[in-house]
Amino acid sequence: PVLIDEGEELYGSLMEYAIDEKVGLVHGGTTRYGDGFYAGERLKKNPDDRVHAYACTYTTCDLAEPHFHFKVDRMTIQTRDKIVGAPVRFYLGDIPLFYLPFLFNDLKRGRRSGFLQPDFEFGITLSDDKPQRFVRDIGYYWAASDYADLTVRGNFEERKSLFGTFGLRYFQRYFLGGSVNSNFSYDARRDLVSDAFAWGLHGTHSQELSERAKLNADIDFVSSEALRDIDNYTVEETIDQRLTSNAAFSRKWDNLSLNTSYKRTQILNQEDDDPATDNL
Repeated sequence: PVLIDEGEELYGSLMEYAIDEKVGLVHGGTTRYGDGFYAGERLKKNPDDRVHAYACTYTTCDLAEPHFHFKVDRMTIQTRDKIVGAPVRFYLGDIPLFYLPFLFNDLKRGRRSGFLQPDFEFGITLSDDKPQRFVRDIGYYWAASDYADLTVRGNFEERKSLFGTFGLRYFQRYFLGGSVNSNFSYDARRDLVSDAFAWGLHGTHSQELSERAKLNADIDFVSSEALRDIDNYTVEETIDQRLTSNAAFSRKWDNLSLNTSYKRTQILNQEDDDPATDNL
């Protein structure tokens, strides 16, 4: 059976509905809001667009047997607004991985800050007969203003490595625009901190300083070629082993113009007798 109320559909094995109070009770219920799938032993639909779920599960995996899911004792779904539940246990398949005091998910449409939908991986690998947990591609989006936003993503492998990316975008019509992407990695298997940590900076910037003055810049830099091996470079860029940064400024007058530029090329994996010139 299906309970349909103002376009919202609740499926279940047994349903009760109070017509006067417009309250529906679904046993063994399932439903979908946004990108999430919800199932519970009991789902109670109230006339104020709230759904109360008990002993329920939540996932964004659309398989009949999802790869991962959250088990929540009690959950409230405010349609087209938000979802709140507590306490929460995360499962990879049938294996419990960790506990959370509460769960919050924003269902509003449009541009907004919040954790990115769970398009990430959890798992356990065996190394030297020791289990190692990992989390990959977990992220947060911050809508800083109407002109800028920031995205943060990261990967973590227990006792092995940490990798993160920061992406900033900004744009103001007729004035400036650009993006800055920074990434870093930490390899816990290396002996020295200086060898274990690497970072990179990539970005573009264009700015109209005035009606007759412009500034443009492209930045591409890494502190170690090891970061380039795990970063999102194409095969051609990786083989090239060169990173180029440019900056240009131009200014015009009635009978005169000025153009200046700067170019820097970083050659990776280049070593000579002078360690100070390595990677330069």
